[in-house]
Amino acid sequence: GWFGILVNLIVCAYEVVSIVRMLEFLIPSVTAVYWYRVLGSPVGLATIAIGIVLVLGITAMHYRGVRLSSAFQNITSTTLMILVAIGVIVAFTMGTFQNFKPYFGKPVWAGIIAVSTMLPFSLAGWETIAKGSEEATREMTGTGKSGRTVPIAWIIGWFAYVATLLATGMVLPWTASAKLDIPFASGLNQLTGSIYPGLLLIVTATIGVIGVYNALFYAVTRQLYGMAQAGMMPSWLARVHPTHKTPVNSILLATLILLIAPFLGRKFLIPLVDAASFAYVVVWGSTFLSVMALARRTARSKNPIARPGGPLLQVLGYVSILFFAIAMLYPKSPGALIWPLEHEILAGLIVLGLILYWLGPRGSTAGRMSPEP
Repeated sequence: GWFGILVNLIVCAYEVVSIVRMLEFLIPSVTAVYWYRVLGSPVGLATIAIGIVLVLGITAMHYRGVRLSSAFQNITSTTLMILVAIGVIVAFTMGTFQNFKPYFGKPVWAGIIAVSTMLPFSLAGWETIAKGSEEATREMTGTGKSGRTVPIAWIIGWFAYVATLLATGMVLPWTASAKLDIPFASGLNQLTGSIYPGLLLIVTATIGVIGVYNALFYAVTRQLYGMAQAGMMPSWLARVHPTHKTPVNSILLATLILLIAPFLGRKFLIPLVDAASFAYVVVWGSTFLSVMALARRTARSKNPIARPGGPLLQVLGYVSILFFAIAMLYPKSPGALIWPLEHEILAGLIVLGLILYWLGPRGSTAGRMSPEP
């Protein structure tokens, strides 16, 4: 549970500073004047102000209720998919597969392992659907739509990643793209001879950053609330606003933590992002093992829980957990966490989670959020 909160908080913090990177492409002067640097990342009035506006703006929506934040998410997601589709079509129309040569820049398996360790972090947010079940409409919870939404989200996410990566590789030789700060946008500008395709992609990326932050902020606050209800976090985090029916204290705590991010700079957060990738492996693994355990316990009951995918998928689940754990923790692995810094960060976050668990009164309950009509 704690790792679920941890990874989504880190992603949210990273999105806060990433939006400055997007805007810098549109307005280079955003980081031209700065007060100080953190590991080389400039931090100034403009970067801090942009981050604070994002954090407080999303917080205001979530404080007022899930209907407002979900409507905003629908708008950002739809806009994002349309704009990404436009960029991909332009790249596939004008680009060439010849830009993929040479096909490998390092030993094949080393590249596969290195990229695979980034996968858990890249697919962050799939569990948000389950966290919203208490506030879901009766139409969603009563017809099985909420369960089908998870694999649909995975399929859409997989398709978007593959299409975007292929499109990025087609606009410029990858050896040149690898040296660019924002390769897809810069590559489209060079391919078309115009600044507008790149600007369109930066707008798309900015919308995507805001949408990801909005969704994962929801996930963080609802998990804090749920764990507080279960007695795994301090009980005051389970307080529900009497009018808006939102977990107000969980929202305020997450906001206070995320308001620190604009003052840190992007490079400061990179080791935390790497640690969050392993945290997501723990989330994936614990979810899978929980399903397997529930299936065994209910095998002879009137309502047994099915093991989706059958034996083959179960074996694949165990193998995947073991693969990701070894790939990130074994020091000589191409995708290993940096020793000792990122291992120390991971250990510190584990200790912090244990402290918060110890502080939470066992079996505590609090107010309940009302589902949307």
